[in-house]
Amino acid sequence: MLVLDGALSSEELRTVARSVETRTGPAVLLVGPVRPNSEVLVALACGISGYIDHDSQPEAIADAVDALCAGGLVVPRVTTLPLVAHLREGGRRIVVDRPDGTEARLTHREWEVLVLLRQGYTTGEIADVLVVSGTTVRSHVAALVRKLGAPDRGGLAEPPKT
Repeated sequence: MLVLDGALSSEELRTVARSVETRTGPAVLLVGPVRPNSEVLVALACGISGYIDHDSQPEAIADAVDALCAGGLVVPRVTTLPLVAHLREGGRRIVVDRPDGTEARLTHREWEVLVLLRQGYTTGEIADVLVVSGTTVRSHVAALVRKLGAPDRGGLAEPPKT
């Protein structure tokens, strides 16, 4: 069991994702802000086992650790509805919070690109992983910048400012 405090860097998210792929990593609980929910959703997509609000009481954090040790998943309430809606739509779209408090609807492919960007992948690496062209990746990045109100690609690759 590993408990981490705060948003994870691209390198840390990629490390977690690789660990989950090889099934060698421990359960990871991330304690951080739950708004905007995009960072929670990205962390879960990268393989974080649980995420709990940084304002939680110590007892709640201990309960989350117990739940993860028992094989459960810890998900903040603010991410439950977007995840259920995502599943109901067959994984075609996901709604994430923008830093300004509004919502953005991302396509499945935009979501995949965002998760890989947060893991620090380059355009070429994303193209290879998703088996698309670099031009297609750049189009998705441009759509993400517009939809999420990021200043540029670099703003997508960093945790949202709260």
